[in-house]
Amino acid sequence: MLLSALTVTFTALVTVHAPPAHATTGCTVTAWGTQSGASAMVPSRLTDVVQVAAGVGHGLALKSDGTVVAWGDTDDVPALPSGLTDVVQVAAGVGHGLALKSDGTVVAWGSNAQDQTAVPSDLTDVVRVAAGSYHSLALKSDGTVVAWGFNASGQATVPSGLTDVVQVAAGHAHSLALKSDGTVVAWGSNAQDQTAVPSGLTDVVQVAGGSNHSLAVTSDGTVVAWGYPNDSIDVPSGLTDVVQVAAGTLHSLALKSDGTVVAWGHHSYGQTAVPSGLTGVIQIDSQSTHSVALSCRSEVEFQHPAMTVAEETATIQLPVTRTGTAAATTVDYAVTGGSAVAGSDFTFTPGTLRFAPGESTKTIALAIRNDATPEAAETIRITLSSPSSGSDLGSAASMTVTITASDHPVGFARTTLTVAENASTLRLPVIRTGAAAATTVDYAVTGGSAVAGSDFTFTPGTLRFAPGESTKTIALAIRNDATPEAAETIRITLSSPSSGSDLGSAASMTVTITASDQQPDALISSGGGYVGNNIYNTTAAAQSKTTAVRWSWKGATRSFSVRIYNDGNAPAVIALKGSRASSGSAIGYYAGSTNVTAALQSASGWRVSVAPRSYRLIRIQLHVAPGVRAGTRSAAVSGTWVGDGSRVDLVKAAVTVTR
Repeated sequence: MLLSALTVTFTALVTVHAPPAHATTGCTVTAWGTQSGASAMVPSRLTDVVQVAAGVGHGLALKSDGTVVAWGDTDDVPALPSGLTDVVQVAAGVGHGLALKSDGTVVAWGSNAQDQTAVPSDLTDVVRVAAGSYHSLALKSDGTVVAWGFNASGQATVPSGLTDVVQVAAGHAHSLALKSDGTVVAWGSNAQDQTAVPSGLTDVVQVAGGSNHSLAVTSDGTVVAWGYPNDSIDVPSGLTDVVQVAAGTLHSLALKSDGTVVAWGHHSYGQTAVPSGLTGVIQIDSQSTHSVALSCRSEVEFQHPAMTVAEETATIQLPVTRTGTAAATTVDYAVTGGSAVAGSDFTFTPGTLRFAPGESTKTIALAIRNDATPEAAETIRITLSSPSSGSDLGSAASMTVTITASDHPVGFARTTLTVAENASTLRLPVIRTGAAAATTVDYAVTGGSAVAGSDFTFTPGTLRFAPGESTKTIALAIRNDATPEAAETIRITLSSPSSGSDLGSAASMTVTITASDQQPDALISSGGGYVGNNIYNTTAAAQSKTTAVRWSWKGATRSFSVRIYNDGNAPAVIALKGSRASSGSAIGYYAGSTNVTAALQSASGWRVSVAPRSYRLIRIQLHVAPGVRAGTRSAAVSGTWVGDGSRVDLVKAAVTVTR
């Protein structure tokens, strides 16, 4: 009936941390149906939302900064606790709310008539919460479940020996647990068969509980339902590609992989009337008679609406960017106009760009053909079209590339160049045609934000082309200091060509020195804060956090959080790498609810963008195999800034098996 888990894979042992800021751009909360006015009271201008929860008569939204917003009927909205921050997941009941904090503790508020907000004093290491009408559930990192609140039907009595749980869900008076082997355990009221899990149900990846019915999503994207009433469990024929379900009192919802929502069941309050055009949905929830969805539309466009290049540029990459990166997006591209002739002036293959979830930039290749024919400036117009569902075209849906007048002027080979601060000395090519006679041209720095002497050294002068010589270079030395700096520019301009020569359109060139000397600061936690700070290792021993377990034939699982912090004053791309499992153990790496093990263990690592003074959380799940011999099994995560520095921070999480 209330909060359904956000994940659709077996990763619920990982704390559901807020997605990166870019994933929230353009996200919108939409509600429909009615329950004491809750659907009509979603606050206007509600932005930066990363998760929503539906309660009876009220709703909750978790923002990317870890704060919570509530709305609904005045009589139904429990007042939020003062100073509530660092929240990573929320859940809502009839008159109470739950918030899971980044340190693994739980905050509850609202009605406590049935002890539903009486969080056990020793409750820690929580990775997921769920709220029933009058009871509450918490999933711990060790795969066990804790429950409290109204227990008239046994809904708050966790079955003895229940372990290996990866997700919990709560209905009106019953509870559900999804285990790591894909099976489901249910307890509490069975008056309408809502806890009668179908025999043979396996391969489940997510569950949800309604008033008197239950839902499960299987790994093949289909939905299984049981309980009452029939219209709420009559799954629509042919419903596939489902990644999440939610359940209300008499209705059900399914979120498909394409970002659309399907609803069925009772309709007297409009709770199954999914708004027309609702796409780009990344999460759903439902309660008594209303439904809520979080949708994040993408906007795709060229990074630059225009670009000027020389004929000698060869192949250039045209950046296409998008906002709202939570879901996958596709967009087509093709040449739609211009004066340049395909085949003789350029070569280009139309196609489709495919953005993976979280991916914000792709490039399109355009090859400029350098012939020997003197030509005037020519243009190529490339246009984006047909964005996939949940995406829109931005204002820069077309881009014009101008090929400068060629084969007679003097000019830079390219007008822009981006380098790292450790680029050392650059040689900037200047080209000319009509090379029969000698030619001279002056050059100097004429602008930019970089400071001569501290950021670069440059000597103005004159290039002298000998007869027949077509290319010369200008030296620019980039100075690599240790000061964290934002991106800086240097503008170099050609002037005063000698008699018989002209300046081409590429008479100036801008060199951009990327943001430099950012430093990844990796901290490690095991449920009790973080250790290690401002320690950058290249050869030194890693920071470490170790926990001990006694030998057991069942094995053991421990979770550690690593916080990768950008100490600099400009955005930084940090390459994260994780070690592989040592003998007798298994390792999983997670970012929020996403399994990033393969990415962290790849040759290039997993590259993430981190804003200034911000961080990303990586959770290490270290599993010691059953019956393994005494000893230490460890996992190491390193963060390296992708740029001019070699700053590396290495942290290690270890589990020691003792006899």
